[in-house]
Amino acid sequence: MPDPDKIREAEESIQNIASELKRVRDAAQLLQNTQKKADAVVSKTDQLIEETERFSSSIAVDLGQKLNNLKTMQDQLSTAMQKQNEDVQAGIEEARIAARGAKKRQVTMMGFMIIALIMLLSILLKI
Repeated sequence: MPDPDKIREAEESIQNIASELKRVRDAAQLLQNTQKKADAVVSKTDQLIEETERFSSSIAVDLGQKLNNLKTMQDQLSTAMQKQNEDVQAGIEEARIAARGAKKRQVTMMGFMIIALIMLLSILLKI
């Protein structure tokens, strides 16, 4: 008859593996969220390009008006580029953190899986 303590240990190992798998799933979700933010940056860039095209096609004939519009657009572009840069930096940092965490979780999960398999094998061999 199998030893109840060893069966409980095996069950705990399986629970630990399930927990690690959940963490890996969470890391994958974090990577997906980072991808969504990167997509948002691309979308904002497209909007910026559209606004730039709209601006360049609507420049007034008057040179003074053109200079005023150019200054306004320069401020808007500067603000948009600053915001875009912040979004990109945040996305890069999140991706780095997620990648580091995912790698650590994968290594840990593999270790737990190996330990669990060894424990299960030893239980099965003793049965």
